[in-house]
Parts: sequence; structure tokens; C-alpha cells
Amino acid sequence: MSSAKNTEEDLMTFLLAQIAGIFSSGELSTVSILFAAGYVDHQRPEWIEFDGPEEFIAIVSSARRSLADLRVHASDVVRVGDVEAGVLHWAGTADDDTHVERRTVEILRLKDEHVEEHWGLELSRSVAATTPNDDLTVITTPDPQSNSDFGALLAALGERPNHRMVEAALRATGWTKVAAGDWAIALRSPDGTMAARISPFDPTGPYAAALYREATATGQVPILHAHRRLAGGGDLQIMEWLDPVPEHVAAAVHRAIAERAPEYEELVDTIQRIHERAKAELPWCGPLDDNPSNIMRASDGHLVVTDLFYADGPDLYATAAEDPDLVVARIPEHERRYLTEIPLAGSGGWQPGDQEAIRAGIDAAEVRAILASATRDAASALAAEGLGDLSGRLHGRSGPAALSARSRRMESR
Repeated sequence: MSSAKNTEEDLMTFLLAQIAGIFSSGELSTVSILFAAGYVDHQRPEWIEFDGPEEFIAIVSSARRSLADLRVHASDVVRVGDVEAGVLHWAGTADDDTHVERRTVEILRLKDEHVEEHWGLELSRSVAATTPNDDLTVITTPDPQSNSDFGALLAALGERPNHRMVEAALRATGWTKVAAGDWAIALRSPDGTMAARISPFDPTGPYAAALYREATATGQVPILHAHRRLAGGGDLQIMEWLDPVPEHVAAAVHRAIAERAPEYEELVDTIQRIHERAKAELPWCGPLDDNPSNIMRASDGHLVVTDLFYADGPDLYATAAEDPDLVVARIPEHERRYLTEIPLAGSGGWQPGDQEAIRAGIDAAEVRAILASATRDAASALAAEGLGDLSGRLHGRSGPAALSARSRRMESR
């Protein structure tokens, strides 16, 4: 198996890197050399009217029409038997002048060093138009007079915006950034009455929101105006504005909760019920957080508890660095896409190179997982047809559904 850590010189020995170059340059003279006459793209059935290399040419032309200044490069390419897989990084400008970036896993089945079949999986996509002095996403700015109408603002962002889009939209309407912790940043509304907690990646966000909803009657949790899961595992909570309290006050509240003081019994029952659910459902769910900063004061002076649930960050991120395959296996891609974008402000920030290393490891593990799944699918299909001996030889060699019904028909041409 070829290494997924490719140098630039090594990279060009792979067909996937050469294909990336075709998308970037638009030079199609090598297509007939790289692609087999019976090439099939399984991800794009709309191109079924084209045969062989013409199908790929149509896809290149479409991509270059859709994105001006299209740039594509490959990374983490591996070769397993007759299968080549890796990550393609895409960037370009759409018709509305927004900057588009994507990452995709591409899998090729080869025959005699020609591409016969292709499968693809999008790892991430972000659409951003950046201003000269700001790296924030700029979206269509809502009417500044509607600053308090965050419901309309969220609706304008679409079904599943990412954390950058939400932050940019709120800041464009007058919200200001006031704090950053390990998992999230906080913005304050223009009138000062609300706070937005925005996290790029927070598995426990839905459980915190559930606590605020289910324990509303106690008056011991903040008022939650809105909660929304964001693309890639992010989380948005819009709450009433809260102020910090002295450490000794916070410690007393945590102690009362731990001892199940009578005035906190109902709250404790709700906390324990939701925490048990989180521990059962979430990998790397941490214990209850007794950080003093999690006790705050509402505008009328009463105390509330916040952010009691958290993921075990040290263990999760150590695993992501040392055993990314386990993270890929246990957390779906759409819930960990921005795992390396949490601020870590409370812990001194990221060390140089750590984010890039974890992202590269996760991407490579994603490719390995797809290849392993595809190999199992192909082996199962063969075994089901009584070709068990052939099935055994697929281990570690064949590509995704390489002997699917469609592939076998193609082989017989």
C-alpha cells in the first residue's frame, strides 16, 4: 500500500494528481491516455449519455464553467491493488462572486494504468466571500433595523449554515464578539440583552439546550431563545445575557448541586437524566463540569447554571492525533468536519502545526474507511454469488464495489 503522506514529486506518479491538474488547467489532451474507453463515473448518472473519456471531459467543462479560476490539487493519495484513492481540494469563484472551497474523497479503479471507474464523497464544502480585511464569511446582510429578529436572520442562512456564516451574519447586524473559550466564542446582541454561543464543533450542544428547555420551570438555567445545530458538528445557542459571579459564589452553587440541596433537587434530577443520555449516546462524553465560570447571574440577579456537559477534549483530541481511524469510526463526518476549528482559547490556543496534522490524519483515515467498506461490500457480493475464493482474495486489494453488476457488465464489453 502506498503511503498517504505524499511529496509533490511522488504525488504526480498518481493518476489522481494528474486528474487534479486537468481540472485546474483545462488541458484535455491527456484524457484519452488516462481514461479507459469504457470509463464510468458512478457519482454522476446525469452524464450517462456520454461514453468513456467524453464523460470526464463533460464533467471538467461543467466544473470550469461553474467556478472561475478553478484550482484543484490532490493530497493523501494511496494505492491499494487496482484502486487509487485520495483527497482533492477544490477552490474557485462562483457566478455570484462567492469563493467556494470543497474537499472530496475520490476513488478510482484502474486497469492497465487507465481509469475505469470513479466514486466520490464530499468531505466538506464552504462558501465564502471574504472582505480584504476580514477572513469572515460575508453573506447577504439583513436589514440592520432587524437586529433583534434573529429568527429571520437564521432563516436567511439556510438549512444548515456553518459557524463562520453564523458569526459573520450576526456581526454584520451589530452583534459584537466579547469572549472565546476552548469550545466556543460568545457574541453580544446590539441591545445587550442576548448572547450567542457559537461553536465550530460541540457534540454536547444539544444536551445543554435540552437542559435549558427541560429545566426552565426551575428558574436555575438561562432563557434559551434559539438553538441550532450547524454544519460539520457546530452548535449555536442564543440565550439571555449573563454576567459572571465571584468564584466563591460559583463554588457554593456547584457544592449545593453535588450535595443535592433541597432548592436544587428538581434541577439535579434533570441534569442527571440528560447527562445519562449523553453518556449513552456520545463517544468521549465527559463528566459534569464544575468550572466556576459555569455559574452566572441573570439580569434580575438570580443565579443560573450553564455548560455543565462537555466532551472529554484531552482524550478526544489525543485520539484524533494518535488514532484517527477510531475517531472516523465513532463520529460521523458530518458531525466532526470542523473538529480542528474550536478556539482552545482557555487552554492557550493550538500549537503550530497541530490542526493541520490532525486534519491530515482524519482525511487519510476517511479514505481508509471508505476503501475498507468498499472491499467488504465487494467481497460480500462475490460470496453471495458463490465466488467465495475470489472474495477472500479481495481483502486489501479491491476498490469500492469494483465487481458490482454495472462493473461486470462493463468488463464484458
